Amino acid sequence: MASYRQSVLVLNFERDPFLGVNPQGQDFLDPLFSSKRENRILSAVVSVLLFRRISLETRMKKRTLAVGIAVLLIASLTHAQVGTSGLSKAEALGKPVYGLGFSAGWASGVGISFRSHLPSKISAQGVFGIIKTSDKLYLSLGGECQYDLVRGNATRLFGAGALSYFYAGSGSNEVSGPLRLGAGVGGEFQVRDALHVSVEGLFVFFSDGRVIPLPQIAAHYYFF
Repeated sequence: MASYRQSVLVLNFERDPFLGVNPQGQDFLDPLFSSKRENRILSAVVSVLLFRRISLETRMKKRTLAVGIAVLLIASLTHAQVGTSGLSKAEALGKPVYGLGFSAGWASGVGISFRSHLPSKISAQGVFGIIKTSDKLYLSLGGECQYDLVRGNATRLFGAGALSYFYAGSGSNEVSGPLRLGAGVGGEFQVRDALHVSVEGLFVFFSDGRVIPLPQIAAHYYFF
């Protein structure tokens, strides 16, 4: 009898591909189950499964709505902060602005970063990192040029081109495609006072023939 009940449950659960239950919930009480207790147990199981399905769908809808609202808020804030008035005001400084920080990326290198915002729409960045162990040397040397597409007082959107060289090994380079060239776009955002964070998405061309879209991130403290 136990094996029969299990087979009936399996057959009934296969009627719904999502939870394994029939949403109508009417034909689960097999007439061969004469016991009222067994019918009550089956009804409870069906109710719980249906409730879990409804709860899951509700949570998914709420999460989708929350993500949509967050995207709209970020877009509106970015549009409000990045404008032509901010761009003119930044260019009116008439002198370079220097920043020091850390950068990590497949195209511009990994290490200490020095960035200079020129009085025009062009910025230059150099990255250098080195680690020496008892048997290996790890070296990263790179540079990046950025052209401001839109710039405000606290944010900017820019196009970027980067070139870097990576070395790891002892005597011979063990890095695949050590010479890299990158091109793409990025954004820089003010976190607090003179501390800014930039995020980029670049197509990276490796010297071994690979082309991969990869992210980059950097943080700089500017000396105004």
